[in-house]
Amino acid sequence: EPQQATIPGRLAVVLKNVRAVCEVYDYIELGDLRKDLISAQQALVRHISQALKMPDTWKRPFLEEDGVWLHPEKKWNLPSKETIAIVVSFPRPVPEQDLDWQPSVALWVPSWKLREQFTDSLRPIVRRAKGWEFIRDFEPGEVDPCTPMFKYIQYEEYASSTGFDTAGFFQAIAGAVGELLQLETEIDGLLKNAAT
Repeated sequence: EPQQATIPGRLAVVLKNVRAVCEVYDYIELGDLRKDLISAQQALVRHISQALKMPDTWKRPFLEEDGVWLHPEKKWNLPSKETIAIVVSFPRPVPEQDLDWQPSVALWVPSWKLREQFTDSLRPIVRRAKGWEFIRDFEPGEVDPCTPMFKYIQYEEYASSTGFDTAGFFQAIAGAVGELLQLETEIDGLLKNAAT
C-alpha cells in the first residue's frame, strides 16, 4: 500500500496561504512597512499628547530614531549634555538579529560615570511597578545598559482573528508612559543622590 504524502505542518500552512505570505514578505522587505511604521509612530505621538496630561516642565513627545521620546525640559540633564528620558520603542513586528521586535516603554539612561550607581538605585521602584523589567534581573549583556527599566507591550496581546486593537495598544503604551511620569519626583531624588 503506498504511503500518504505528507509535509511538515508549518510548511503546509505557509503553502496553503502562499499568496498572503508573499504579500506580507513584499510589504516587509520592500519598504512599505517602514513608511507605515512612521505613520503609526506619528499617530502614537498624537495619542500620548492627548491621553496624558504632560507636566508643563516637559517637552512634548517627539519622534527620533524609531522611537517616541519624552523628557523634562531642564531636569534629568547630565554633564554630557544628554538627557535621561522616557522612550517608546515601536519596532518592526518581525524578528531581526540582535534587535528587540516587541514594543516597549523604557527609562533611557545614557552613558555617564554614575549610570551604574543610578541604575542600582532604581531597583525599589521596579519592584513596586507591575509588569516592569529591571536590567539586573538579566544576564550581563542581555539588556542594553541604556534601558535599565522597561516594560514590553506585546503586539500579540492586541491581535485577534478580527483585527488589531490599535486603541487598546496605544492606551497600554500611554499607560506605561504615565506610570513613568508619576515617578518623576522619585527619579529626581535618585539623580540628586547619585550626584552627591
